[in-house]
Formats: sequence, structure tokens, C-alpha cells
Amino acid sequence: MKLQKNFRAALFSAAAIIAMGAVVSAALPATSAYAQEQVALSAEQATAVSNAIATALAGAGPSAAAQEAALASVMVSLSAQYGAAATGAITSIALAQATAAGMSAASVGAAMATAAVQIAATNPTAAAAIASTVANEGTAGMGTAFAAVANAAGMTQLASIATAPPQTTANIPNTGGEETTNETNNVNTCLNPSCT
Repeated sequence: MKLQKNFRAALFSAAAIIAMGAVVSAALPATSAYAQEQVALSAEQATAVSNAIATALAGAGPSAAAQEAALASVMVSLSAQYGAAATGAITSIALAQATAAGMSAASVGAAMATAAVQIAATNPTAAAAIASTVANEGTAGMGTAFAAVANAAGMTQLASIATAPPQTTANIPNTGGEETTNETNNVNTCLNPSCT
């Protein structure tokens, strides 16, 4: 597995990512508190994540509230199972799966925030990765719904991350065969309200 340092996810759908046999994961902006290494999920792991999310959503039935609760619950479980370094990739798959399942942008955003708030208590890096992925890959309305839930829980930094303008960076081979890197949007990602 190739480790990637502090790069935001490239915008790909979960289906394309799985078909490519790799998942590009979202990383937090480079700050001393949350400098981290991201890992990509293997094709098998990405399929397992996709299946877990699909199963959770199917089991929830048509109720938007039940789907939100199911998505938040499976996100917490998958983040714990695969770790903070894979949480951005998991979130990317979840956004695509939930949208494909017919969840509204507001429901997806609220579910992601519910998961991030719960995860933040023990793993703020993973929580910030969820917020970052929502900002970069979420559709219109997801960030706003995320921010409403996060702000209500007192997690203003999570809300700020989720509503930041999309900043997509990646290692993309240029015509000369070299990797091109663009790191931007270095924001304060401290999730503790006393950091402000």
C-alpha cells in the first residue's frame, strides 16, 4: 500500500475508484496537530466498505431518519475498523453510495456530521477527514447540513472544514513523467473549542 502524505482526494466516484482497483483518500491540510499519512484501500477493502454501506442503507428502509442513522453508524464502525488514515477513502465511497441510494444531500451531510462528531471524541483526525471529504466531494447542500449538525454539537472546527471551498490536490503524472503536487487550504483543524 502506498502511503500518501497530506494530499486531498481527487474527485472520483466510488464506482470508478473501485474499478481502478484503488481508492484515493482525502487528507487533512498539513498542520502540526494533524499532519498524517493517508493510506489507500485495496480493491478488496473498497468493495467490502461499499458492501457494508449498501447493506446498512438497505436495512434502514425508506425513512430518511433511519437512513441517516444507519449511514452514521456504519461510518463510525468502518472508521474504527480501517483506521483514521483510511477514513477519507471510506467517506468518499459513502458519499457516492448514499447519493446513489437516493439519500438527499441534506441527509447525507447530516449523517456524515453525526458520525464525525461521534468519532471526534476518540479520533479527531478521522473526524476531520470526514469533514474534509464532504467539503471536497460532497454535492451542494451536504456541507451546509454537515455544518448545522456539527455546530449544534459545538464542533465549530469540523463545521468550518466541511464548508471550506473544495481544494483538490493529488499526485498526477505530468507529460514529463514527474509528479505534480499542489498543497493548499492549510486551515486550523483543532476540533477542541478552546483552540479558537
